[in-house]
Amino acid sequence: MDCTNQRNLTAKGREDAAQIGVTFRSMRVPVGQVLALPLCRTRETAQLAFGEVELDPRLYDPNYVERLLGEPPSRGNLILVDSNYQVRQIAHVDLQPGEAAVFQPLSGGGFKLVGKLDQNDLDH
Repeated sequence: MDCTNQRNLTAKGREDAAQIGVTFRSMRVPVGQVLALPLCRTRETAQLAFGEVELDPRLYDPNYVERLLGEPPSRGNLILVDSNYQVRQIAHVDLQPGEAAVFQPLSGGGFKLVGKLDQNDLDH
């Protein structure tokens, strides 16, 4: 993957991504599958935070993402490293760099926004 023509993480972005992983581990948040858009920035964020990552171009499709958010994960929490555009379009939530949205699948399909986490929530 050629990252020279893409917007990449800054040093601060790399620190923030690593801190997300530290916080998840310290809070013992069970992490299942980690999916990321096949962009350098999202891939690197996912790798720094969670290690293993699967690049999934279907994350560009808002209908696919919406379906994922409405399905209970088979193990651990499903982690999507996606774009603010997707979150805004699907859930009408605007995220700043370094923020995360937390969703809960609903029985019968659909999902609800549980809340947002910003860097202050993630710095322990």
